[in-house]
Amino acid sequence: MNATNHSPGSPDPSTDLEHHPLRSTLPAGMSREQLERLAQGHHVYREYLSAQVVVSQALAQALGLGATDFFGLNLIQLAGSLTAGELAHRTGLTTGAATRLIDRLEQAGFVKRVRDVVDRRKVVVVPSNDREQEINGLLAPVRTKMGAVFAGYDAAAVATVFDYFTKATPILREVAQELREVETPSRTE
Repeated sequence: MNATNHSPGSPDPSTDLEHHPLRSTLPAGMSREQLERLAQGHHVYREYLSAQVVVSQALAQALGLGATDFFGLNLIQLAGSLTAGELAHRTGLTTGAATRLIDRLEQAGFVKRVRDVVDRRKVVVVPSNDREQEINGLLAPVRTKMGAVFAGYDAAAVATVFDYFTKATPILREVAQELREVETPSRTE
């Protein structure tokens, strides 16, 4: 069920503020207009996130990677360098699984292991330039198309979007950590 396909006679879940799942989690004092915009945007935002995941999976497949390996590569590229332990922490993987992920990325030419410049005893993983041109070639169409979307907004609107991303990113990381700590019921029933 989504905002455009709901049961006849039932309230549209994207605009029914009294029953919307966001209602109980939003800060007090929000105006009705803000609540309506968030309720309507909730569905759109989820569609956007799903599209992002699908693009990431397609890109991973085009590079011959699994989705988790591609996610790990992205984290290494963003950080510039990570230890296996740091990668494990950021992904929620065990250190053993993170090490195997690094092994696969290194074997495929996406990363390399090097000694840390400050502490020579520590090994860090850094992006390799070996396949950078291939990655950029695959990303070119999405960059061009998304650039056209951003071109339709003035500088202030673009700044607002990136302000949101900047503020939301640490919150999402915090929530991910909290979710990892939730006790889950046994699945052996």
